[in-house]
Amino acid sequence: MRSDVVVIASIGSQGSAQMRLAKFRERLAECQRRFSRPDEYEPNGLVIRQLAQRWGSMTPGGKLILNRALIRSSVDAIDYVITHELRHMRHNHHGPEFFRLLERVMPDWEKRKIKLERQLA
Repeated sequence: MRSDVVVIASIGSQGSAQMRLAKFRERLAECQRRFSRPDEYEPNGLVIRQLAQRWGSMTPGGKLILNRALIRSSVDAIDYVITHELRHMRHNHHGPEFFRLLERVMPDWEKRKIKLERQLA
């Protein structure tokens, strides 16, 4: 990440928080490789916290926020959320261009989204 600032807001042991952080960082690196220019999809920070209604978010300042509950999901679902949010670094909307470009880097994104919704319902 461009910044080493990592915020972890969680309930539970520090060890479990560090494990979540390591897993999310690993998946972030993998998701960045999906893009032809991975360095253009480098968030300014990673925030892991409990979110009421979202699995993830990308702030206007480029911080990637992930719901700590996402760690209970499959790698496919985690990668979907991260890739979706990284895509917001170039398109901060959900218009046709956003989904066209998401499809380009993750052709099975819809299946992954459905899987996520079923796993963590």
